[in-house]
Amino acid sequence: MQTRNESLLQITALFEGNESTALKWCEEPNKVLQWKTPSEMMDSDKGVMMVTRLILRIEHGVYS
Repeated sequence: MQTRNESLLQITALFEGNESTALKWCEEPNKVLQWKTPSEMMDSDKGVMMVTRLILRIEHGVYS
């Protein structure tokens, strides 16, 4: 299972190393996460898994 820190590294990589953009994205409510922020979701193992799944979908061009 992926940790919160690993997810944050994956999010930063998604934004090509731009930490400020990655952190901003983490604070924006997301429809896929039932309008919760990725930061909120990553407070639990299940939430980390959901955020990781969302990142993978974005990386593969699957938008919801």
